[in-house]
Amino acid sequence: MVQNILLISLCSLLCLIVYRIAFHPLRNIPGPFLAKLTGHWRNDRTWRGTWHDDILQLHERYGRVVRIAPNEVSVVDQNCIKTLYGHGQNAMKTNWYAVWDPPIPAPAFFPARDRKLHSFLRKRVSAAYSMTSILKYEEPIQGLLGLMIERLRLQAKAGNAINLGDWTGALAFDVVGVLGFGAPFEHLQNDAADVMEIRSSVLELFFWGQCMGHYWGQMKLLRNALTLKLMALAGIKDKIAGFQKWSAERVTARMAEKKDGVQHPDMLAHFVNMKAQNGEPASFPEVLVEALNLV
Repeated sequence: MVQNILLISLCSLLCLIVYRIAFHPLRNIPGPFLAKLTGHWRNDRTWRGTWHDDILQLHERYGRVVRIAPNEVSVVDQNCIKTLYGHGQNAMKTNWYAVWDPPIPAPAFFPARDRKLHSFLRKRVSAAYSMTSILKYEEPIQGLLGLMIERLRLQAKAGNAINLGDWTGALAFDVVGVLGFGAPFEHLQNDAADVMEIRSSVLELFFWGQCMGHYWGQMKLLRNALTLKLMALAGIKDKIAGFQKWSAERVTARMAEKKDGVQHPDMLAHFVNMKAQNGEPASFPEVLVEALNLV
């Protein structure tokens, strides 16, 4: 019985290999041989953190269209942009985008695969990103820029070495805090320190999301009831949950202020005033998701 199962499995695997090499619709597209057989070839380089270099080398070697997995190609051709991304085209987002679905009962426009939903979500926030709105945000942004320059001046007087990457990152996140949550994350006030470990958490989340997006189960393999319980028992801090809780408190406070007639010139005010698809005011999760999208 076991031998029969092994024999059937081996035959099935061989048939799959032959199909992907000789009969697959993408068989004539050039690329690494192993990439024709398994997506692990691509995934392995993603885990290494070298994919951004690897993909350039692949195109230099094989041309504008390269097969990087059994069912995936990479295209670098300006003539294909409209075909792939133009309005009304049939190119759909793959399930890889599901890894970015928020852990909140509300949709986000970046990972949305449904076209109508994506169009609705994009349109209802577009005004918040318009040039007219951006000009309204200039004053609070200028204030944070002034704070950064003052802090840098103090660092220079003290003779301290300055890593501008840390400081510009701190500025960017404090700006996001002001526009999306009504208050800075206070990274600048703490001399570019990663308050609440937001910057490192975002970087870590992007790495794991990118890598896990091609696997069945995606982030649920790492963040589920069991793994979160084990983390808690081991005393490992759940930084994502901590920041989400902080964010929820700010959004709750802002929605309460709206009821009292208090207005603010920021993006969070726009999110609070959004409408749901049924025309009703946007729910708390919807507002929270858009604020988190900024981060």
